Amino acid sequence: MNDRQHAIISLAKLNKFTKMLTYNVCIKGEINMSQFATEFLEYKNWCYLIYKYIETTKDVRVLEEVKKLGIPTLLSDYLDESEGAIPKAHHEALSEVVVELYKFQDFYETSNNKLKGKFKSLVNFFANEEAASLFDRVVAEGYLDKYYQPTSKTDLKMLKIIAFGIGKVLNLQVRNLWCHFEEQWDLDENHKLARQVMSDVQFKKSAKLRNIFPEVDFTEIMEPKDLYFDAAYGEQRVRKLYYNLWNHGYISQETKIDQFFSIFNLGDSETRVPVEWMTNQNSLVYFVYYALKPTNRDQWAKTSACFRIEGKPLNVGSLKSAMPGLRRLKNFNTHDLVLKRIASEYVNGEV
Repeated sequence: MNDRQHAIISLAKLNKFTKMLTYNVCIKGEINMSQFATEFLEYKNWCYLIYKYIETTKDVRVLEEVKKLGIPTLLSDYLDESEGAIPKAHHEALSEVVVELYKFQDFYETSNNKLKGKFKSLVNFFANEEAASLFDRVVAEGYLDKYYQPTSKTDLKMLKIIAFGIGKVLNLQVRNLWCHFEEQWDLDENHKLARQVMSDVQFKKSAKLRNIFPEVDFTEIMEPKDLYFDAAYGEQRVRKLYYNLWNHGYISQETKIDQFFSIFNLGDSETRVPVEWMTNQNSLVYFVYYALKPTNRDQWAKTSACFRIEGKPLNVGSLKSAMPGLRRLKNFNTHDLVLKRIASEYVNGEV
């Protein structure tokens, strides 16, 4: 067995060991040290074999596995809270493991920055000439600083425009359009770029920012204000559809009939008010496919405009890509018989 194989196996063992320690802290609130007696005896040899390999090579893939060991924040907190409450020898043994994990993360950061060279301020995905040149356009206009981080004048919606522009030039797929930028700017779950809805006013105000990427058509990130489902079968069918969906819990119980009418451009509401779908996206896609697709072109753009899940806008590309996966299911035709019956009543006028 060569050094690389030893390193990979040792990384896997060390990763499993530290994850089990963390699991015990999270679930049980304590660590039964005797349960891990073997691992505490062996982990130093694992660390030796890992360092022996990574200190003498530039193996990026193995270095990425080192990164996956993670920062042991929960274990560090447990050590602080348990000092004096657990045997000193146990505390010292666990402290040594935590120190090793921090050393691995420091080693990763140092080595990764050396490998990236002048691209060290960019996450690995963007650490190349093409991506850096696009980020540099934005830096030149003052929306990002020299470390490619947002300046004081750059808000989340501006970041979405920047990400969209760079992503389109790089030909990123929809599923990868936001995640790498969120990593670059350290955006958490509450600041997802996909959830930033662009109003007409905001879009118009962003002209200078959009002009940084004249080769990109930005209209796709506008929230569609004028998209409605066609009420092809008349108001009575839409009314029946509303009650069926409402009674079976597919739409929020707070949804009024006028709100539901608004997504069909019916009723007295002057604006479309998106409806909250209460199950998951696949369920919504299944419903749209059977009930609304037959009479609506651009049905996924309309779905994005007219529905929300957990209050969040839906990505058109994600809606489109969900359908092929659903159709591959063996039980596609019977995936949700209640929803299929509701759709059939709407399309066929069945009672």
